[in-house]
Amino acid sequence: MVRRQARLPAAVIGVALLATACGNSTSAPDIVDAAALFEANEGALLSVRAAYPGPYLDFRRLPARNPADATKVDKAFLDYLRQEFPLEFIDFFPIGVTGEDEINVVLWRYEANNQWNTVSLVYFSEPMTFAEGPESVRSFDTCDDEVRAWLKSHDSDTDTAAFCQINEHWRAYQRIE
Repeated sequence: MVRRQARLPAAVIGVALLATACGNSTSAPDIVDAAALFEANEGALLSVRAAYPGPYLDFRRLPARNPADATKVDKAFLDYLRQEFPLEFIDFFPIGVTGEDEINVVLWRYEANNQWNTVSLVYFSEPMTFAEGPESVRSFDTCDDEVRAWLKSHDSDTDTAAFCQINEHWRAYQRIE
């Protein structure tokens, strides 16, 4: 049994090296991948709002930052979602005193080119209107290669963020810092 466990990592490393040598390496997941993930898992993502309907009065995170605040229901729900798609955590935010709120479903966080990337799906209880902002933040009507190209063109020392619309309430989001 010990010998078999020792061979498995070597086999996995060999397959990874072979795939890389053949040019089959994949790029890091991005905002367009998040939009595609939404389309493939819409029911599971809509269940987040159904399970935690809001409006939210305070910030909340799943899993809870303090393990003592975790509930069995929250843990079971996270386990269900993680069987459906990759998930780091979910943040629930009130939007000021408006009675509106936001859910940030963080899918991936990773470092690339000495920059930290966060890719998520964001739900707004009321359709969000984006005003003109700094050049480093932009909202797109669709999630496609235009968003990818814009993010690459703003690959610099300043923080950059992009939203792209999936539907009336949901947007894919990527922040590079």
